[in-house]
Amino acid sequence: MFIMTQPTILVVDDNPTNLKLVSDVLECSGYPILKAEDAEAALAVIQKNPPALILMDIALPGMDGLTLTRKLKSEPTTKDIRIIALTAFCDEGRRSKGARSRVRRLHHQTDRYPAASGSGR
Repeated sequence: MFIMTQPTILVVDDNPTNLKLVSDVLECSGYPILKAEDAEAALAVIQKNPPALILMDIALPGMDGLTLTRKLKSEPTTKDIRIIALTAFCDEGRRSKGARSRVRRLHHQTDRYPAASGSGR
């Protein structure tokens, strides 16, 4: 019998409410979850148990999420881990920094709801 296991996801966020919310939603969907409250803790988790995916806040205390992303993408053992940014930042300058750091962008609230961006379109 073939048993399919879900990939492990690391959630990195310094806001305990956000960390719990994202983790709980994923755990209820059957994903094994690892948690870290900052980039340094995330590195320790990744060294012990490399995840298939990282959902990471950009504005972390100490080393920020973009710096951690660049670090992970420069290492042969972690370069293939997919990373998705979880952030409240939406200005174009930060989007460009994220793209240069190879953070994947799914969508932003204003992409789906133009009125939220103030454009009224």
